[in-house]
Amino acid sequence: AKYMKAFDSALVAMSFYNSDGQLIDMNERMREVVGVNEENQEFFSETKLFDAPLFKGILFPGMVDTVHACQHMYYPDIHLDKYLEYRVRSIKNEQNEITYYTVTVRDVTSERNLYREQQAIKRQLDVTNEEVEKFEKQLNYLLSNCKMFIWQANPQTRTVEVMRSLHKVDFQFSYDDYIGRVANEEKEAGANTLFNPLMKNQPFNFIRHYACSILTKREAWYAISGMPLYDKNGKAQGHFGTLRDITPLIRSQEELRQETLRAQQSGQLKATFLANMTHEIRTPLNAIVGFSDVL
Repeated sequence: AKYMKAFDSALVAMSFYNSDGQLIDMNERMREVVGVNEENQEFFSETKLFDAPLFKGILFPGMVDTVHACQHMYYPDIHLDKYLEYRVRSIKNEQNEITYYTVTVRDVTSERNLYREQQAIKRQLDVTNEEVEKFEKQLNYLLSNCKMFIWQANPQTRTVEVMRSLHKVDFQFSYDDYIGRVANEEKEAGANTLFNPLMKNQPFNFIRHYACSILTKREAWYAISGMPLYDKNGKAQGHFGTLRDITPLIRSQEELRQETLRAQQSGQLKATFLANMTHEIRTPLNAIVGFSDVL
């Protein structure tokens, strides 16, 4: 009775077979794992250990080696579809003769399914990471070849970070340093962008003139666009955007404006000269025409 109580209450699924592979007994845990019921218990009691589809070709009569393996227990006739980790070992008597075989089993179906899900997630993550890496390479190429940077402002630390990629910060400076480098005529507008509460919750796009740029250490103009960042509660947590050096464009526009102004001035000079020449020529011509009329 003590043996049966220990046998049936064991957490390990166990069954015993005689030396011919005929089932002697199995505990409650084994019955639960392999799904023994009134409909299929005859299958387990009549099928010998060595003839069971799960063990066929692996176990054989007289085997003395311990077998430890994991297999798919798929018996559609009795509606069984599980993955089991099992260990089969022989028991010998004093004459070193095999008298019994013990089978211990552990149901690893849920573990296997979890592993397969993890592998599927890992494969998906690998694909996603490849796509992200490809996107980052393209982004870095575009940023490098169009003189564009990514920037992020943090109102808690009162700092601005500027980078060409999403992983490495190339420049970091404080709000005060930012305002100090803005050209005098735009300092008020620059401070308003950082500190005006109305700017915290809306995107913006403007051109800013710097007397000495942190990035180039010279006078520069940048086209700056930004959008607000929010935490999980919907509270604004700074801004994120792009920064593009448009200094050559601004200078080209200034040169074009100067050339246009010079062209306009040149045209005015020509018009004045022609007007004067016309006047100077018309005066003697009038005299000639008058004298001709008199003659």
